[in-house]
Amino acid sequence: MPKIGLLQAHYFHINGVFKTDFLDRPPVLFYYSVYHLQRT
Repeated sequence: MPKIGLLQAHYFHINGVFKTDFLDRPPVLFYYSVYHLQRT
């Protein structure tokens, strides 16, 4: 089990938690607050 969460590491600028290949942005953008999503 990790000793620190990803969000905590990001917020407190703790090095060594993220790998070098960790993405800067997610590959797919998803809006969690949208009530109705269109289906294609």
